[in-house]
Amino acid sequence: MTIERAVARRILEICNENNLSVSALTKTSGVNASTVYEFLAGRTKCPTVYIIKQLCDGVGMPLKDFFDKDYF
Repeated sequence: MTIERAVARRILEICNENNLSVSALTKTSGVNASTVYEFLAGRTKCPTVYIIKQLCDGVGMPLKDFFDKDYF
């Protein structure tokens, strides 16, 4: 699995774990929705750690927990 697919998978897992749509996650985190959707669709490269941190902050998750998965 590529790092891009691993990050995309984790973003979707976070949505499921928090009972949020991708759109709701972007609203709670302050990240531009098109940025996340473009990434999830594979049209852009991996988001920056800054964006991942914002997404984590939106659901109250420490950044280290984002990457605490076997597929990373």
